[in-house]
Amino acid sequence: MGQSKSKQNVASTDHRNHYTNKVFLSFRGEDTRYDFTDHLYNALCLRGIKTFRDDKLSRGEDISQELLKAIEESRVSIVVFSQNYASSRWCLDELVKILDCRKSKGQKFRAVFYKVAPSDVRHQTGAFGDAFATLDQCKYKDSIGKWRKALDACATLNQCKYKDSIGKWRKALEEAANLSGWTFEEGRYETEFIEEIVEDLFAQSLVEKRSTNF
Repeated sequence: MGQSKSKQNVASTDHRNHYTNKVFLSFRGEDTRYDFTDHLYNALCLRGIKTFRDDKLSRGEDISQELLKAIEESRVSIVVFSQNYASSRWCLDELVKILDCRKSKGQKFRAVFYKVAPSDVRHQTGAFGDAFATLDQCKYKDSIGKWRKALDACATLNQCKYKDSIGKWRKALEEAANLSGWTFEEGRYETEFIEEIVEDLFAQSLVEKRSTNF
């Protein structure tokens, strides 16, 4: 009964907001396109979660209208923060748009901290900060402020390792209306980590389960 009601609520929200994708993936291609992000994308698709990833859109100086539309039409955006994420103006503009949609359209946001510490994203330090500094010294100086603000917003969340129960964590999210994410720890199997992400999306009712026959 509860699961059925949850599915109805998700479907109703999707219809009302004209969501064509359940999940939008934002990532730095040179870091994770052919490994972690590819594995995450396939895991989501195998569980019936329609997911958008930018594989074929042409790259230009500015973020394309097609990509902006894909963000607007996705119920949940997952940003994979990796070492070189902040070296890409394209990625940072995606991030700004994603956060704008979270505020204006009520879309959901989750971050994956892949081999970077949330504190490094928050303060632009370590290798992550070094990548961001390559933009700080270039022609994009006028945009640095808004990108830094967006990065701060993403990293000021509970750096959950999901040791506590999902229910307690979900209640905290509802009460605080705060951001949340997953942190990848060295020495952990990526397949296990990705499965945790997929299961949490279901547990938090961000996407509905699809009946499948194997």
